[in-house]
Amino acid sequence: VMMTFGRTVGDKAVLRLGRNRSLTLLSAIGAVGLALGLLTDSVLGAAIGFGCLGLGLSVMVPIFFSAAGDGPGETGPKLAVVTTLGYLGFLLGPAALGPLASATSVHAALWALPVFTALAGGLGVTASRMRLTPH
Repeated sequence: VMMTFGRTVGDKAVLRLGRNRSLTLLSAIGAVGLALGLLTDSVLGAAIGFGCLGLGLSVMVPIFFSAAGDGPGETGPKLAVVTTLGYLGFLLGPAALGPLASATSVHAALWALPVFTALAGGLGVTASRMRLTPH
């Protein structure tokens, strides 16, 4: 539900705030929201936390795709790199969380999600700034 909401209003927010501010805000909403949800140790807290994660990720992915098309060079190869990295995370994420959960607990393994959400936002902002820096 929150991903749908985010995708519905996300373009307007990105136009108003810009990509870097949007990535910073959305990764913070996703990471901090889920972290707080995990801290509550309740079903409602977890549901709200995962809702925040959905909202944060909902607009981050389209920002990454649209940013890949900017700048000099062919759009196709740049978009292919971003898409490949996204699929790599989609495939390796669960494969990494399973053994981590087996070694610790599911609750402990879920703490990787806020960390990776914040990392994705930070890397996105860094990549955007590098791309915009004249050489």
